[in-house]
Amino acid sequence: MDNIETNKNIIQVPISKLSDKHANFRIISPSSEKAHIKLIQKFGIVKPLIVSPIINKESNYEIIDGFKRYRACKYLGINEVPVSVLDINNRVLKAGIIIFNNKSRSISDIEESMVVFSLYKNDNLTQVEIGTLLNKHKSWVCRRIALITRLEQQIINTLRLGLINISTCRELSRLPRGNQEKVMITIIEYNLKILEVKKLIDNLLEGYIINSNKIIELTEDIIENRANKSKQPQKKISNLYMFKQKLNVIEAIIVFLSKRTNQKYFEKFSNDDQNHLLNIIDKLIVLLNRLHDQFNKRNFEKQI
Repeated sequence: MDNIETNKNIIQVPISKLSDKHANFRIISPSSEKAHIKLIQKFGIVKPLIVSPIINKESNYEIIDGFKRYRACKYLGINEVPVSVLDINNRVLKAGIIIFNNKSRSISDIEESMVVFSLYKNDNLTQVEIGTLLNKHKSWVCRRIALITRLEQQIINTLRLGLINISTCRELSRLPRGNQEKVMITIIEYNLKILEVKKLIDNLLEGYIINSNKIIELTEDIIENRANKSKQPQKKISNLYMFKQKLNVIEAIIVFLSKRTNQKYFEKFSNDDQNHLLNIIDKLIVLLNRLHDQFNKRNFEKQI
């Protein structure tokens, strides 16, 4: 399948005739989305989208490669885009998402896993058949399926929204299912860097019990070490300071997510992803209100 080639004849197609049904196999990166918008504003659409014809009342072509360009064009209000047409079936179309992006090394192992798992579960292909389709060994296919099945669905949904990155998702896959979401929420709340995420998960896996108290305890140790490593002398971090930091982070996340729901590119999410994002905002608001109540009632000054 490495020798897939598109039709060399590039045609202009109304953007309304394109379907991005398979965009859920790619992870949204806000910085990459902005970069594509700026590039298209400055240079236009340099590389055509790769599409496959479909029979549908609403759309004529299914996008195989060029989802970020497609979203950027929609955001900029561009009505027509250049496309290169490849006439293939649905299974090969999914395989093409991996093949075309492998050439530019712009697809992660998590994204590959989502495509492979869909071929395995939804298209009922065996691991050997998937390997043949992608020109990969069966062991490679097995590893990709194992990676996606280790992850909780909530982690995948949050990853698709761009609220965590792929490296964090990869680290979370090391944890047993049932514990990943609690750790993910803490990672977002404390804005942990990837090395801090790795350290947190390493420490959690060394113990026998993973619970909310242990997660917070280990995370606060990491945050305190972060401050101690600063070049400037640091004051001892008080419980009151840490509590205020949590409130500030949660408020910042709520503002960040709320702005997203009011921007044009929120429309690119599916209805399920939109509902998931709104549910996250609701949960964070409830958590913020509860923490504010605790902050006002408890006498933290005694702990400073």
